[in-house]
Amino acid sequence: MDRKQVRQYVKQLQSDSAKERYIAALALGKSKDTSVIPALNKVATLDSNPKVRQIAYQAVKFLSKIKDEDDLRARQAEADALDDDDDDSQSDSGWGVIENILVDDEPEKSESWNYQKSISGEQGKSKNKKKKAKKSRKERRAERRDPKRRRFRFHIWIALLVVSIGALIVAYDYDMRRDWPKNRTEVLDGLDEWYTDVVSQVNLYSLALSQPEFDCGAYPKYDGGDFYLPERPKWAKPDGDDQEGLDAFYNHMDEIYSTMSRVDDVVKGFCDGRDDPRVWPTPTANPKGQIDTLLRDHVGPARIELSKAQQANASPTPEAD
Repeated sequence: MDRKQVRQYVKQLQSDSAKERYIAALALGKSKDTSVIPALNKVATLDSNPKVRQIAYQAVKFLSKIKDEDDLRARQAEADALDDDDDDSQSDSGWGVIENILVDDEPEKSESWNYQKSISGEQGKSKNKKKKAKKSRKERRAERRDPKRRRFRFHIWIALLVVSIGALIVAYDYDMRRDWPKNRTEVLDGLDEWYTDVVSQVNLYSLALSQPEFDCGAYPKYDGGDFYLPERPKWAKPDGDDQEGLDAFYNHMDEIYSTMSRVDDVVKGFCDGRDDPRVWPTPTANPKGQIDTLLRDHVGPARIELSKAQQANASPTPEAD
């Protein structure tokens, strides 16, 4: 979608027609243009029509995910560029060019040979050999010690690495858990928000499959499109803190995800890469019936189970006699 179309759809968000605003919000979400997030966010918050608010909210969530990924790639590119600069700055070994390493040791002038000097020279060489021999023994002792030092340094580095990784894991776990619910009330509020998002998406599937023709072009080819189920909160589990007595609720939610996964597979097979509106060959081929059964057997009962838990939590605990 080009910039001109994006501007037209942003302008269309101000239309008096709720249908036109819905279409504009849907198109802007699919444009993957993160610059429209503020405009969509305003519609998601203030629009008078709940369906328009919902589609604008979904578009904001999807575009925000794209923006986060773009920002992450940009930061990674900056980090890679800094690493390249460091490699260039360390490329000089400090030795200089080869001509500076070699030294001219040739004698400047020749001397006549003398026997006495020759004897003295040999004696001097003998003393030097003894010194060199002593030095060699010291060097050998140092060489024997070096492997031990290297092994010691290696173990130190490994220990530091393990400690650093452990600290990062602890920090990440703390950061992840920092926003987790702190008590029963916050748990139930979080589950209510998750349930509401899931049901909203199930209804979107149901609405799309209720039409005479199913628009394969509107079906998402990416995560975060119109038809997807929100990710389950990492803290949401039957044996989690402050989540006792919610097994039935979680069983219903698991069945919702399982059924919608099967519906998703049917729709993908039906469209099979096509992007035009299509009519289902038979009524039974349309998975709308599966969603209707799901709404009756699991979506409604899940709401009942969660409401019972919220009511019990809101009621004061009777004092013991």
